[in-house]
Amino acid sequence: MKSIMLSKSDLSGGAPIAAHRTHQCLLMRGIQSRMWVDQRVSDDWTVHTPTSPLDKIAGRVRPALSKSVSARLYKDSEPTLRSMNVI
Repeated sequence: MKSIMLSKSDLSGGAPIAAHRTHQCLLMRGIQSRMWVDQRVSDDWTVHTPTSPLDKIAGRVRPALSKSVSARLYKDSEPTLRSMNVI
C-alpha cells in the first residue's frame, strides 16, 4: 500500500498534527507514506515541501485567492468560515 498525506502544514494545527502522526505510524509499520505540505514546521526529512520558486509563490498566493473567491461567492458576515479547497 502507498499513502500520500496532503496538508497546509505538518505541525501547526490539529488536523496537520493528526495527519503527521498518521504518516509516522504508517512509516513505522513499513507502509510507504509521503507527506506533502506548503509549510514545513518540523525537521522531519520525510515531509516534503515545494522546492521551485514558482511553487513557493503559488503556495503563498493560493490562500488569498481562495479567500477572495469565497468572499465573492458567499455573501455572509463570516467569510472565514468558507474554504474553496479547489484552487
